[in-house]
Amino acid sequence: MGQANEFLTRIPRDTTDLQNVKPVICSMCPGWVCYVEKTHPHIIPYMSKIRSPQQIAGVILKDIIAKEVGCKKNEIYHVSIMPCFDKKLEAAREEFSDNETGSKDVDCVITTREIVQLLENENMDFAALELSSEEAYYTYAPANWIDDAKEAWKSHDGSSSGGALYYNVKNFLNVLHKEYPQRNIDVQVIPGKNNDSIEYVVADQDSGEVFGRAAQLYGFRNIQNLVRKLKGTNRRRRDNVLPQWNYVEVMACPGGCVNGGGQIGAPDGVNDKEWLDRLNAIYSQIDKTTINEENIRGWVNKLGISAESFLDCEFTEVKPDPSMNAALAYGSKW
Repeated sequence: MGQANEFLTRIPRDTTDLQNVKPVICSMCPGWVCYVEKTHPHIIPYMSKIRSPQQIAGVILKDIIAKEVGCKKNEIYHVSIMPCFDKKLEAAREEFSDNETGSKDVDCVITTREIVQLLENENMDFAALELSSEEAYYTYAPANWIDDAKEAWKSHDGSSSGGALYYNVKNFLNVLHKEYPQRNIDVQVIPGKNNDSIEYVVADQDSGEVFGRAAQLYGFRNIQNLVRKLKGTNRRRRDNVLPQWNYVEVMACPGGCVNGGGQIGAPDGVNDKEWLDRLNAIYSQIDKTTINEENIRGWVNKLGISAESFLDCEFTEVKPDPSMNAALAYGSKW
């Protein structure tokens, strides 16, 4: 919702002015963020100023639990399970901590691969374990969280890679439908040169008038193409891309987060594409729920904390320390 509002404030209502608008580039992928801050700081002005879901959840969870249990935030240990090793670097950023206590919003990040390794080290035999009833999960949630806990195990449209773009385009489309109820405005999906490059065009299907464009770019090959086009020293290249996209979702891993570096690798005899297809198929089988925006706003208002305190973030250029070895400097600072 935060990114959707950010996107709407940047995109002009006058479609003839689209070419003068800088694109909003998604900042949820820590690998991409780290790459920009260290090697291409000229892209920072384009980056979304909204935190990733991991860091938003960290602020909210610690605030709620501290108030309900009556403890300090630094007495709470928040573990996040992620498909990406770079999420560890994200959680370690100095600005992602409580100003009063210094408590990190996310104390520990464990990848899915590490979870499996931990269980294997304990000689866990999953086939021999009894299945627990769904109600057993709720015993771990506070009494007044039960209704939310029942929905927490479900997925929703746009819950993985592509989700930020999906929600932004969907929200923008809903706004246009309210403004122009008589017009046939919809989204055209245009495949790119590879499976990790897709363009979405919001346009009037009768007149052809374009209201906005978005792109999904995953993997280093597509990232390099984007960086070249946004190069500040080449005005022609920059102008070639700025009129095209109003929002760009970038992920460092080909195939997105389901193919993250912290995920379980493909077994012997299974190629990467087949394994990725299997993972996506399994993920799509999770029961889905519908996001109610009014409920979310009401829930956030009950927290008594400003949206800026858990949504906003900034990115800055990370300059290498000349006193350090170049390789160490690149990998040791965020």
